[in-house]
Amino acid sequence: MRGQGEALDPQFNVNGTPIRESGYVTDLLTEHAVRFIRESSQAPFMVFLAHKALHPNVVQRDDGSTGAVPGQDEGFIAAPRHQGRYANAAVPRRPNAGRLPVRKPALLRPIEGVPPLGPGTATPDRDIRGRLEMLLAVDESLGRVVAALKEAGSYERTVIVVMGDHGYFYGEHALNEERRLAYEESARIPLIVRFPKDARAGATPGELVQTIDVAPTLLELAGAADTTTRQGRSLVPLLRGDRPGWRRSVLIEYFSDTVFPRIRNMGYRAVRTERYKYIDYLELDGMDEMYDLEVDPFELDNLVGSDRESKLRPALEAELARLRRETGD
Repeated sequence: MRGQGEALDPQFNVNGTPIRESGYVTDLLTEHAVRFIRESSQAPFMVFLAHKALHPNVVQRDDGSTGAVPGQDEGFIAAPRHQGRYANAAVPRRPNAGRLPVRKPALLRPIEGVPPLGPGTATPDRDIRGRLEMLLAVDESLGRVVAALKEAGSYERTVIVVMGDHGYFYGEHALNEERRLAYEESARIPLIVRFPKDARAGATPGELVQTIDVAPTLLELAGAADTTTRQGRSLVPLLRGDRPGWRRSVLIEYFSDTVFPRIRNMGYRAVRTERYKYIDYLELDGMDEMYDLEVDPFELDNLVGSDRESKLRPALEAELARLRRETGD
């Protein structure tokens, strides 16, 4: 698709050929995946199904700009059969939703043309309901993929991984689209793995894992030799219930772009340990942040400038430096 593509009657690039298809984008992408599974069922195969959902209905034009799709509604467009399903539903919010930031100078700095954070900058209920309604078609998509695997006789020997590519702010810290920040709502994503042979049903390991772990995991489960040096590591021991010596921290990085004006010039390197998080803003002096996630899971109390900062900063800075060396950053 061009850009984020259209929700209704989208144009696809199919093996180099532009094709306009009729229907809802999630359903159409699912049909392509199911067709591939049926055609490939007699040999090993892999399907990577990346849905347009939960993105708004915008398209990238030939000149590189983006905008609403002509003749279609803007915003988060659910399948027609799901539109209005949650129109009267209460919108779930975390305790830090709508809370104006305190001692977060990077977020509170004035930016020309950008309104200060407040109730009006938080994600509106309409957008959250729209995303939840879009998600219904994704749920159905997974059901159709599972049904195709069962029909092909491949279900019990197929690894199924369901995951997102980033989190969303639903009004936390009065934020909305600025999802590239290092806060938990943005940096954490769902990761669900089903493979009865090696993954224990219902297990919820608490270790720190990353998207870069998925490739080595799938290679090991498939019994394939990995000939590439990777920074991720296989999750198979965790899936089986083993607790080997595991990583105690992860590196989170973002380098500034102009997509979200509020976070322009807010590139950072951050370290997230099992208990703490330290965010080092690369272009903003004196605006770093530090959190104790055990007592402050919603990241409301920035410890920079507090009595605890001097005790915690050396170890967190050293761990951040170690991760940077380890990853060749």
